[in-house]
Amino acid sequence: MGKDQEDGVLPNTDYGKNNFRLKAGYKISDKLTLNSSIAYTKSGGRRANGGDKSVMSALSYYSGTFPINDYMNADGTERDYSFGIIDNPRYLMETSSLIDDVNRWIGNATLNWSPKEWVNVTYAAQIDNYSDQRNRFVGADLDGGSQVGGFVLNQNINFTGLESNLLVAFTKDWSDDFTTDLTLGHQISDTKRDYDEAREKA
Repeated sequence: MGKDQEDGVLPNTDYGKNNFRLKAGYKISDKLTLNSSIAYTKSGGRRANGGDKSVMSALSYYSGTFPINDYMNADGTERDYSFGIIDNPRYLMETSSLIDDVNRWIGNATLNWSPKEWVNVTYAAQIDNYSDQRNRFVGADLDGGSQVGGFVLNQNINFTGLESNLLVAFTKDWSDDFTTDLTLGHQISDTKRDYDEAREKA
C-alpha cells in the first residue's frame, strides 16, 4: 500500500495517488503452482488544460511587461491586458483547472505446470481496467467560453485490456553431446477504449 501527494509546478495544480497491491502464490502439487496478484490505484488532481486556448498557449502570447500574478480585479473578475483576446494565464489556472479522477485495477495470474522433467508449461493472463473522469469549468469571462456564455466540460474514458500468453518448453538431454530444445506458444491481446465528452452550458 502506498500514498503520494504532490503540488504541481503551475499554480493551483496538484496530483495524488493511492495504491494497493496483493500478491499470493499457491503450490497445488509438486508439479503445479499458481501465482496471482491484484493492484488498485486511485489517482488524479488538478492540472492545466491542453491545446488551443490553454494556459501555455495564453502564456506564449502574454507580455512580460505586465505582472502575471496581478491577475484579478477587486470584484473577482479577470484582470485582462489584451481586451479579451488572450486570457491572463494565471487567472486561467486559478479558475479553470482540469480535474481528473482515475480508478485502475490490474489483475493477473500465472499457472506453471511441469508434468515431466523435460516439459514446462506456463500460462499467464492479465486484465487491465481503468476509468478516467475529467471535469472542467470554463467561465463566460474566459476566451474559450465567451461565445457560449461559459460551459462545463465532462469527459469519460474507459479502458479494458486483456492479455493471454501460453508457453510450452521442451528441453531434453539425450546425451552429453546431444540436446534438443523446442518452444511453442501463443499470445492473445484484446483492448477496448470508450470515450465520451459532453459540454453543458454553465
